Amino acid sequence: MAGDLVLKAIDGPVARLTLNDPDRANVLSTAMMDALGAALAEAAADIRVRVVVLGGRGGSTAPATTSASCAPRRTGPDTPPCSPNARP
Repeated sequence: MAGDLVLKAIDGPVARLTLNDPDRANVLSTAMMDALGAALAEAAADIRVRVVVLGGRGGSTAPATTSASCAPRRTGPDTPPCSPNARP
């Protein structure tokens, strides 16, 4: 896949973030989560933005992670899981 993992477009108060890894169903890999975090931080810093719309490019979007991509983010027993289905 070439290009940015998260596409960004701002139209007035609306920031549209599009996950851009359709070959992998836009899975939330560590790289994707890093790119999404950076895009969200950029949107939060823009005083025009009041809402963020999140979508995915391609035919399907599977907003899930694997335990391998979650592991580096876990820092302690009080850290929430990186996906709703993950077990502490």
